[in-house]
Amino acid sequence: SFVKDIFLYNTYIKLHGSANSKDIFGYSPPKHIEEPRINLAINVLDTLKIKNILNTLLADELQLKTNSKIDKEAQLLSTIIKVQGYL
Repeated sequence: SFVKDIFLYNTYIKLHGSANSKDIFGYSPPKHIEEPRINLAINVLDTLKIKNILNTLLADELQLKTNSKIDKEAQLLSTIIKVQGYL
């Protein structure tokens, strides 16, 4: 959900020029949560990076849910390393 929130901020900022949490989520989160996410959406992540991170997380979730013989800890660590590569 964190990456999804960053994606929503990023997209809204590109469309409207500024972030408005009330329009995006229907409520305003506390400033100590909202400001770092907005800064991350603006300064660090672009749409392609966010897309790659979301695809990686979705593929990992599918593996964890469909393959019962998988080492879940190793799978999660592998996914974290892949996500770090996009940052």
